[in-house]
Amino acid sequence: ATGMIGSSADNSLFIATRDFNNQSNVIERILKINLETNTITEQTFQTIDFVTKRLHIEGNQLFVFGGEYVNTYSTDLTGGDPISVLHGECLTRFGMTELDGNAYFIGGDFCVDEPEAEKIFIWNIETETLSEFWSLPENKYSAGTTIVGDNLYVFGGQSEFGVPAGINATTAYKVNINNPSNIEINQLDQVIDVAFARKYQNLIYIAGQIISADASGAHTANNPTIGVYDTLENTYKELNTNLTNPSGFHTIHQMCILNGKMYIIYAPTTGNLEQWEILVSDLN
Repeated sequence: ATGMIGSSADNSLFIATRDFNNQSNVIERILKINLETNTITEQTFQTIDFVTKRLHIEGNQLFVFGGEYVNTYSTDLTGGDPISVLHGECLTRFGMTELDGNAYFIGGDFCVDEPEAEKIFIWNIETETLSEFWSLPENKYSAGTTIVGDNLYVFGGQSEFGVPAGINATTAYKVNINNPSNIEINQLDQVIDVAFARKYQNLIYIAGQIISADASGAHTANNPTIGVYDTLENTYKELNTNLTNPSGFHTIHQMCILNGKMYIIYAPTTGNLEQWEILVSDLN
């Protein structure tokens, strides 16, 4: 559920998580990692929100989209508490991408009464208003999404929160921004239960998790996967990596692309989650 984004303006990575302070109060924790100096700046904000964080940078502002709130920080992480506003939904494990000042929320509806996890919402950053954009043919949790040209792409994910999707996690959707009724459906050659997607030129890199479960639904393994989708050819290719999985539960928790490099957060999904790594690889 962690959020991560790269900033080319100051060659830094931003990471956002939900955490707890010494008084066990829920906080939003922001880390800024300067890739030139390897120094870390940190800011925390006491707030009650769901665990999922999705990030966007515009100018000198960092937008942290949570399950209920949008929090706006300065990218230098100074100036006190962020500006915090409710966006009007209850979301978890939602996908997010941005175009022209609009943040697109993909699935993840977690409302108790009538969850509508198939819906796509738009949050206008300037006016701070939410509107319904369109609906996918199925519910989506933990799907990866990005926009290339006029098309919104959605990869993998689960149709039921926390339940491995199996073959359904191979589904990819292409939604035309100007004509959302025109939805193309493709099938990848790889199951991706938890997906993170980032564009690079005409390519979309997809990193995430393949979850295995037994007949009772208990998770028995969680493996990493990385692939690339060519938007010109509509083809997907799984990439070979040197990632190891000593516990059977080491996997990718987030991914971003900055200056021709892929960065991933790599950690186990069980045990001591205080230990985690950021790994980097050239795209070429």
